[in-house]
Amino acid sequence: MVFERLRKHGLKLKPQKCHLLRERVGYLGHIVSRDGIETDPEKISKVTDWKRPTNAKEVLQFLGFSGYYRRFIKGYAAIAAPLYRLTTGDPRKKIGKNTQKCKPQPFLWTEECESSFNLLKKKLTTAPVLGYPDFSLPFVLQTDASIDGLGAVLAQTQGKHEHVIAYASRGLNPAETRYPAHKLEFLCLKWAVTEKFRITSMATSLPF
Repeated sequence: MVFERLRKHGLKLKPQKCHLLRERVGYLGHIVSRDGIETDPEKISKVTDWKRPTNAKEVLQFLGFSGYYRRFIKGYAAIAAPLYRLTTGDPRKKIGKNTQKCKPQPFLWTEECESSFNLLKKKLTTAPVLGYPDFSLPFVLQTDASIDGLGAVLAQTQGKHEHVIAYASRGLNPAETRYPAHKLEFLCLKWAVTEKFRITSMATSLPF
């Protein structure tokens, strides 16, 4: 079927770059198999010996790496919040009434930052295998909101087991940090349904 589809569209393959009859394939830092999608052990192995950041630039480097795999980490935004505050300031402290800017703060590595850093490393090295979405079946969406961010879990019951398709999360902007609890919950639901996991964006919500 693959060869027929390629032939139909006039595409050619270079034998040296083809790997056929593989049960597991590495793709863009992920391992794809019949079991699902998982992180590439070769890439993740770098996390084990990742040294504690000593400045904002090094924090951004770590967040860039861990953020690439955030779909594998439940509540990523809330866990990483202390580290993000080291680079952008605290969104809970606005300057003035009509600005979204946060007060800059000196680089100060706290116990909260240390806990966040170590927990992200642990989550990355023990990341779950995510399932493939089956659009003929219903999805289960779970949401959770707090002052540290919004979180959502997209899952699906396939066979007799519920499989996580992807985790999603994001931080709050300064205005959103002042929302009451019920408004944050509504915001989280709206964001998850209409932005993160809407059907038209599923292709970009998943690794490929």
